Amino acid sequence: MDPVMGVVGSLVIAWWSIGLLKATSRILLDRVPEGSLPDKVSAIIAENKGDKIADLHLWATAPGFVALVISITTSSSRTADDYKAHLAHLPGVAHITVEVNKKD
Repeated sequence: MDPVMGVVGSLVIAWWSIGLLKATSRILLDRVPEGSLPDKVSAIIAENKGDKIADLHLWATAPGFVALVISITTSSSRTADDYKAHLAHLPGVAHITVEVNKKD
């Protein structure tokens, strides 16, 4: 009976670990979250004419939460804090980093 319970225990642990890998692989591999969030970010930045997104990175940091790193080229006098305030209302965005490059 002891060897049978060892096999049953190992199967339970294997089943649990496969489920855990499926649930966390997107986070562990820094995969881009699915959905329309990149389009929403682009629309917010496009509200101010002359702003261009030079670089945009989104990745899952926890289930239901993403981090956002964006580099913007602009000729306006807006600061990184101004852009953060406009992006802060996006649902599920837990961390925002903004880099502003002034265009001459």
